[in-house]
Amino acid sequence: MLVLINAHAPVSWVPGTNDALSDFAATHSNNVVLVDWDATISAYPDELAGDGIHPGMSNTLYAQAVKDAITNWIKQGH
Repeated sequence: MLVLINAHAPVSWVPGTNDALSDFAATHSNNVVLVDWDATISAYPDELAGDGIHPGMSNTLYAQAVKDAITNWIKQGH
């Protein structure tokens, strides 16, 4: 199993990179899990560190997003 985590940052390369990761995960769905970190953290921007990119020190959303994505992937029969 390969776990891919998309990016969240106010930079021009993020949308294209996230699209490429999404496409790759969809093409290899039996072996690849995509964690949509961008969507997760976009709902909670105050949980980011001062740089507005990385999770804050007390943030548990990142770990929860990974756990949830893997759990949902397993529930889908992979």
